[in-house]
Amino acid sequence: MTRVGTTNSYQSCVNFTATDNNSFKIDPNGGWGDDAVPADDYPVQSGWVKVLFDSATQKITTETQQTVNCGAAIYYLRGTQSATAWDQSDLFVPMDDVTKQYEICRNFTVGDNGGGPRFKIDPNGDWGADAFPAENKSASGWTKIIIDISTNLIISQQSDLAPYCTNSQ
Repeated sequence: MTRVGTTNSYQSCVNFTATDNNSFKIDPNGGWGDDAVPADDYPVQSGWVKVLFDSATQKITTETQQTVNCGAAIYYLRGTQSATAWDQSDLFVPMDDVTKQYEICRNFTVGDNGGGPRFKIDPNGDWGADAFPAENKSASGWTKIIIDISTNLIISQQSDLAPYCTNSQ
């Protein structure tokens, strides 16, 4: 999930594809212990769902029947943030409904034959001339990347953060 600014709110857009019995939980620290919310799975219908979570109150709300990627433009992160080098399945998430800023937090721990941990961004997934930046960008550990989709520029990159970028602003 992506933090909304500096608030206690987090959001994500998920495509639930099962014909029945779609559900989820939220784990605030990634350990899947007793702190996962809610205690029982949270049921949702099939399709694109915007999930909102308030970490202070532990309240979950959902917006169902969303369009692809919950109506947001689709920007892909491609890099060495997973065991499959240059994975392109990671999508940036809008920071809120007004801003043209999108963000993502991923853990960059390995490189590949071409060099150390790094990434590029593509606004449509075809990896053509519109991918940016021109050169691969280095990353290290948990990295939070914020882009401006009106200019296709990286406006912030913070590396070596706490797991899941939980201590970032």
